[in-house]
Amino acid sequence: MRSTLFHGLCRSAGVALGMAMGAAAAPAWATPDALTVAAACTPATRHTVEFGQVLTAEGAVRAGRNPPVMQYICPVWNPEDYAASTSWRFFRLQFRDANPGGAAVRATLFEKPRLAGRTERLVVLVSAYSADLAVVSAPLPRLLDFSRNAYYVLLELDPRTVAAEAHMLMLTDK
Repeated sequence: MRSTLFHGLCRSAGVALGMAMGAAAAPAWATPDALTVAAACTPATRHTVEFGQVLTAEGAVRAGRNPPVMQYICPVWNPEDYAASTSWRFFRLQFRDANPGGAAVRATLFEKPRLAGRTERLVVLVSAYSADLAVVSAPLPRLLDFSRNAYYVLLELDPRTVAAEAHMLMLTDK
């Protein structure tokens, strides 16, 4: 009886060790890209709700008729069920900005700690002049850790222009 129990324990330990070694040798998986269409973001002010122009057919938000502020809040969700952090390394903004000086679209990624309560600005992206769709990108200062923080993007459009559109926000590995 003892030898059967001993062999059973050894076999179980061997299987567990083999599984652990196999897991250690398994390749790391990249986090899927996070894509948010700008038209899915929530207007952040009453003026944005009343005067903002949302182009659902194009999936874009466009600066409107004279609101004092054009702001949208875009939550960032963790696409991984079990991983606390993501492998994202870059924050990107897709836009069209036909203003001669550009800078009519701004996207700011914020980190809100669960315990500390102080919100930190991680990355700010600002559009450049482009009559066609363009993308501006910046590296993240660190990996996003959803076990300790929540994340959101504040998307702002200059209210003095109608020549600017925000199309998409992206968090990517490359």
